Amino acid sequence: MLNGQVDPRGLRLRNALIAGTLDLAEIEIRFPLRFEDCAFEQPLLVEGASLSELALTGCPELPGVLGNGLRVSRDLDLSRSCVTGGHKTSASTSKRSAIWLCESEIAGRLLCVDTTIACEGERAPALA
Repeated sequence: MLNGQVDPRGLRLRNALIAGTLDLAEIEIRFPLRFEDCAFEQPLLVEGASLSELALTGCPELPGVLGNGLRVSRDLDLSRSCVTGGHKTSASTSKRSAIWLCESEIAGRLLCVDTTIACEGERAPALA
């Protein structure tokens, strides 16, 4: 950040432990967010957020992505991450999923190259 301005390439965190809950629900961020090789203690909350780009790449511990109603104007990249958990949301009262993206809009690509999704006790992630 220089003079209060964010680098147009965005914000990148590498090899960080994201302690507690990172709650970005209902927030608008106009620059890319990149988490590379980061471990999360809690699910990432991005429900109703409007993001330029979101990359969660190579994250060995990502206990869920709760993103119903998420709007991403470029790419959502989960490549090489391990997403775990079984979370309920208002989108379903009977199912649990590690990733919730119901009614979300991704204008670019949804990238899941070598991504592991381990939903506890359920069949598959909800990417409706």
